[in-house]
Amino acid sequence: MSRTFTNTEKLQKDLLTLFELENNLFDFEIIIHENAKTDKKTSFFCHRAILSCRSEYFKGLFRSNMKEYQEGKVELTGIPIKIMKVVLTYIYSGNITITQENAIEILIFAKKFCFEELASFCTIFIKENISLENVIDLLNLSHQFDCDRVHSYCINFMLKNFQNLFMHPDFSQIQEKDLQQIIQSDNLYVEHEVELFNSLISWAQANINYNHDFQKLSNDLQSSKIRQKLNGLINRIRFCEIPHDEISKIQRMNLVDNQVMSDVLLFQKAKLEKNHEKISELKQKALSQKIQIFQRRSCFRDSRIVHTKQHENYIKEWVNNKDFFKKIKLGFSGKRDGFDCHQFHKLCDNKGQTLVLIQTTQRYIFGGFSSVGWNNDISTWSRCRKDFDGNYFGFISDENAFLFSLKNHLKIPPAKFPVKNGKEDIALRYHDKYGPTFGLYDIYIQGNLKNGRTNFGNSYTLPKEIEESQREATAFFAGSFDKWEIEEIEIFFSNK
Repeated sequence: MSRTFTNTEKLQKDLLTLFELENNLFDFEIIIHENAKTDKKTSFFCHRAILSCRSEYFKGLFRSNMKEYQEGKVELTGIPIKIMKVVLTYIYSGNITITQENAIEILIFAKKFCFEELASFCTIFIKENISLENVIDLLNLSHQFDCDRVHSYCINFMLKNFQNLFMHPDFSQIQEKDLQQIIQSDNLYVEHEVELFNSLISWAQANINYNHDFQKLSNDLQSSKIRQKLNGLINRIRFCEIPHDEISKIQRMNLVDNQVMSDVLLFQKAKLEKNHEKISELKQKALSQKIQIFQRRSCFRDSRIVHTKQHENYIKEWVNNKDFFKKIKLGFSGKRDGFDCHQFHKLCDNKGQTLVLIQTTQRYIFGGFSSVGWNNDISTWSRCRKDFDGNYFGFISDENAFLFSLKNHLKIPPAKFPVKNGKEDIALRYHDKYGPTFGLYDIYIQGNLKNGRTNFGNSYTLPKEIEESQREATAFFAGSFDKWEIEEIEIFFSNK
């Protein structure tokens, strides 16, 4: 027989004591020059063994038989004393408190001296605390210290918050390569594309290297210099989303390549004339030239429910399948195709992955996703029954199904709610006289596609805020159990 005893807390405390007490068998000295312009130095006494097992930098230093190893000391410049103290405490104890004030300095130290775990802690903290006030500084620092994850976090934050970002006083400090990555992304959220165009002009004016007063240049020279600065950026603007009257203003600015501007005007004309052949021709031309002027940002452009990039991004994140969105199609719309369950089944049965969006007359937005969709083949159902009229109905199994809320009466933030463990075989309910129905009436849409019930929690997980309240659960999606009316219902699937 054997038994293992551990006391990591005592070990951690003893190691920290090893660092904090004087004359504690130290065999290495770290000398800090906080300011290279002064002779002031601060020494920290440490142990080579601990430094080498905690940092690849120090391990390499000690194994290479360099001067620092032989002399038993290393001199480091430009590191704040307070940061060195915090990091050494972490080296000996494994504990560190990261704050808004020290996160960047600790990350810089961690990257420079190969403390990978510490760098990971910092990036997690930074991700959780990115804001409009610090995102541009963080983005620029990510280049300086080769922090790919921080860079990715910053870009994603900017894509979701660009509407407020381009009004920020530090907007002009964004590097051109980052700005290009942002504006070429389909995930960029801006209310009006013309605002993005105007923000690029402001950015260009602030970043033009000109020794004299830029405003004293003639209009033609100003336009020429702005045009040069925007080269590589302007073709990422989605001109197809800019109104015709704004396009006319842009033309007069003389900032867009003549051929591009000509195609934009032809595109506008083709849209007004509903000349789909010409529209398709211009889109293909733009694609062949690798410019995005006629490429829409939103994959829900036909939706009457999804109006914001933020909502679109939530749905994309929850579904987590790029292929689904590449060929997404609005297969059914109540307002377009009629509020009738027979039309729903005619257009949406046997389509595979299916996304359901519902908006009530009170503007609550919710729905669900299935990776298999509604299938009228009884042999594929997990359960099959007959109703009182002798009609078959059944359940469809889907372990990947989930419900979601984008806007609810409790003002709980947007979230997805997966099917419960053990309830996967009843994830969807099929009845040719029902609309799309999830689980045991977690979301049930009547045949008229105007009314329904939400018995939320039977088959799908509840948000923590309402786990203990059945009343709140049934009213969560639409404000009540069954006293709500559908304003619009939309069904999306991938156009195979």
